[in-house]
Amino acid sequence: MFSQLAVEEIEDDPFLAASKRTTVSGSGVDVLVFDALNPEKAQAIGEGLVQLLRKRNRYAEARVLDSSTSTGMAVVLEAAIASTTQDLLLVTTAVDFWRPEHLDPLLAAIESADHVIGRRPVGFPLGLKRWLGWGIRSTVYAVPIHDIHSPCTLHRRDSLQSIPLQSESAFADLELLAKATFLSRLLIEVPVPDLQADEDSRRWALWRHDRSDLWRKTIFRRPTPTPSTPAEVPQGEQEGDASPGDQNEQ
Repeated sequence: MFSQLAVEEIEDDPFLAASKRTTVSGSGVDVLVFDALNPEKAQAIGEGLVQLLRKRNRYAEARVLDSSTSTGMAVVLEAAIASTTQDLLLVTTAVDFWRPEHLDPLLAAIESADHVIGRRPVGFPLGLKRWLGWGIRSTVYAVPIHDIHSPCTLHRRDSLQSIPLQSESAFADLELLAKATFLSRLLIEVPVPDLQADEDSRRWALWRHDRSDLWRKTIFRRPTPTPSTPAEVPQGEQEGDASPGDQNEQ
């Protein structure tokens, strides 16, 4: 009797209902790898991830993204996301190969989240810096993630695709998490082994520009396409003969 009542209470709880996610167990994964100015190494990293995913009975395809383009990270990433088809998207800036210990925690956590970030271990100096940064970000942006530039990320495609990105630099990492939090998406951070991420090629010089630009005009939702204006309806049909029976009403 108690268990039945508990189940009914859970089903009626709006918070629990909002936190429920459809299962993605066995869903395919599109792998997007930023090349870190080394396309051959990035291709190998992507192929390694595809092999790991296929060993776990997941369909997977990998694509290398050019991080040196002048269009910026947001444009490159959004163009790649728009052409994906699988339910899950793995986006990485890793400059070394993933291991099962990097991938498996993300696959497990994505069942109950929209975005999963792998939290890498750090020593005391970097740990203190990360903790202080987390305090500022959690206060200003409400982002609960510590390792915001982690190269280990996994996303539900529908959630990631619905978040418009504006930043050209690595600030896009924070922008994505901040907007996801604002839109009530579920974020989970899970521990993973250390994995080096590309930083030099991501134009950190534009960080301040992206931050100030985002503060001035933040876009949280994509604009709804304006329907095309229908052709003007003719005021009347062409008149027929002048006979009373052939006159058309205006």
